[in-house]
Amino acid sequence: MWRSLKLRRCNCSARYQLVLQQSFRTPFLDYLGAFFYSLHFIAPTVFAFFLWKFHPKNYRGYILALAIGTYSALTTFLLYPTAPPWFGADATRILIQLDHNLGVPFYRTIFDFIQSEPFAAFPSLHAMYPWLISLYALKIKKAYALPVLLFPAGVWFSTVYLGEHYVVDLIGGVIYGTCAFLIVEKLAPLFSQHRSHAIAGSTKGSTDDAA
Repeated sequence: MWRSLKLRRCNCSARYQLVLQQSFRTPFLDYLGAFFYSLHFIAPTVFAFFLWKFHPKNYRGYILALAIGTYSALTTFLLYPTAPPWFGADATRILIQLDHNLGVPFYRTIFDFIQSEPFAAFPSLHAMYPWLISLYALKIKKAYALPVLLFPAGVWFSTVYLGEHYVVDLIGGVIYGTCAFLIVEKLAPLFSQHRSHAIAGSTKGSTDDAA
């Protein structure tokens, strides 16, 4: 079953990888993609600081949603290990080629430091983190919509173009991020409200009995 799912995952989006890299690859897109891809390592922390400093009411929810999404993804990595495109013959790992071009093993060093397990492509954290940032930014002010949505769009394009993820991995990341956001911002408040009403009703009943 797992093998069948993995084959479908690869086959349904491998052609997009090849089209992007073989038909549209340019040095400019290589470096632009690397720039957006690198934002993944700093954007979640920078945005957390921004919320803590200027919108503390949303800080806790963002951190909780980030934790729920991340640990859900880690669980999936353990139960359903998946290889990225560059692991097979579907795509070239452009970031490593950029290391060779620059003469500095920048990305190789990062990957060796934080990525001990390469079979952790689905769901894509590169899709989930920018999407969560966008959801909370839009929650604060909808006027941020255009500039905020450009950020995840750039990261998503870069991960596919650079051969780091299949399209389906990005879809999975968006779904995980959306679920984490809804759990924190919709389900948790409903549960808390229901619990408060139950406690209030119990307290009132106890008071009436005492009277």
